[in-house]
Amino acid sequence: MDTTSFKAKSGAVVNGLHLATYRQILSELQETYCLSPLQISEAAGFSMAMVVRYALGLEATGGQVMALTRDCLSGAIAAATLRHLVNAGATGMIGLEIEPADVNPQTT
Repeated sequence: MDTTSFKAKSGAVVNGLHLATYRQILSELQETYCLSPLQISEAAGFSMAMVVRYALGLEATGGQVMALTRDCLSGAIAAATLRHLVNAGATGMIGLEIEPADVNPQTT
């Protein structure tokens, strides 16, 4: 797996994936394991919501969360994250970088 590293302001090193590796993983999830983009975004959104809740002391209640998204897989992950946090008690707002009439049914 082809990885890369990013350096945070604090000096900590954060590992990440090259775009080609990310695309390969998504392709394998869809072709080999028959997962839909909606299933992938739901699993990733749930995981990200748990990370955010951990950062909030496991309480989303009273939190204010905003997601700025596009009509793409990453946008669907952000929307799923927001939905999980709102379901756990946070107040949420979503901003779509697309005209409402052009949004695909999965995003809706």
